[in-house]
Amino acid sequence: MVLKKLKIKVMKINVNTTNSKVIDGKLFITGLKMSQLNKTLSEFIVRGNTITHPTLGQMYEYDGPFSRA
Repeated sequence: MVLKKLKIKVMKINVNTTNSKVIDGKLFITGLKMSQLNKTLSEFIVRGNTITHPTLGQMYEYDGPFSRA
């Protein structure tokens, strides 16, 4: 029996200072960035935990894999 290697793609979002903020070690993303997430990644949005940023507006906590530039 031959075992095949499974290729598992790790999905993560790319964020920067214009669409996210890190506050107390938690990542918050803008509503626009949140609307661009696919179904799998949108499951990492922490419902009910939002902040209002003075310039970026309403932001939502994201608790999943991400890459910050």
